[in-house]
Amino acid sequence: MFAVDFKRTERLSLAPQIKSYIATSYAEDPDVYIDDFRNLDTLRGDIVVPDVHSASLNKLLNLNFEKACILFNIGAMYSQLGVKTFWIYASAQRRLLFQGQQSAGAFKTLQDQLSNWNIGQAGDFQGSALSALVDAMLAQAQECWWQKAVQGGMKDQAIARLASQVADYYETAYQNATTAGNFTSGWLAHLQAKQHHFRAAAQFRKAADCLAAGKYGEEVARLQAAAGHVKKGMESGLLKNVSSYMQTDLKNLQAAVQTSLQRAEKDNDIVCE
Repeated sequence: MFAVDFKRTERLSLAPQIKSYIATSYAEDPDVYIDDFRNLDTLRGDIVVPDVHSASLNKLLNLNFEKACILFNIGAMYSQLGVKTFWIYASAQRRLLFQGQQSAGAFKTLQDQLSNWNIGQAGDFQGSALSALVDAMLAQAQECWWQKAVQGGMKDQAIARLASQVADYYETAYQNATTAGNFTSGWLAHLQAKQHHFRAAAQFRKAADCLAAGKYGEEVARLQAAAGHVKKGMESGLLKNVSSYMQTDLKNLQAAVQTSLQRAEKDNDIVCE
């Protein structure tokens, strides 16, 4: 699983701007609130926020921008909790699902509010970048349902449908991330490899459903399609940029597909004789 990094801040005093606003808008002596200003500056860091996926800096003294950054970090927090849950609690799919949905919800809310807040859509706040994060988090949440379905022994047809939905999310996430142009090669490789992995997993399960229904020719075709997707996911330029965990998943799926394909082709030849 992938997590989104927090937007990091440096310290900056907000007191001068607030003092000026109080003096001009309320005709009060702003020094009356000097202790409050100190407390605010202690609690608040800078509103100098680096884009997560690039080295550029956005310097905006804007409370709406501040709210946007908080929403972004809520989405990032839930994504990081999801990764920790994944590694610590092997069977906590419901918790993972909730955290993925909450992360996606935060990024979607941010995307919907940007135009109302009059914030320039650039870097992490551009529409395509936020769409990529929404879809990536939804993909990881849906992947939890798929895993639960596999472990629960659901019918192959239902598991195949879930796998296809996961692949769709990863595909749109990859397309939007490519359009945004500010995602790392590791992110892009992960999204692309996951897309091919779940396309293959969907075809593999559809093939099993065909076998149960006696559709041997279609079974072979679907296993061949699965093998093709796995091959794309294991291309050297892609495989070297994904985690060892992802590499293992692809290799295990490849072995299962090849074993089933060899058996299916043999069975199909016997039936056709």
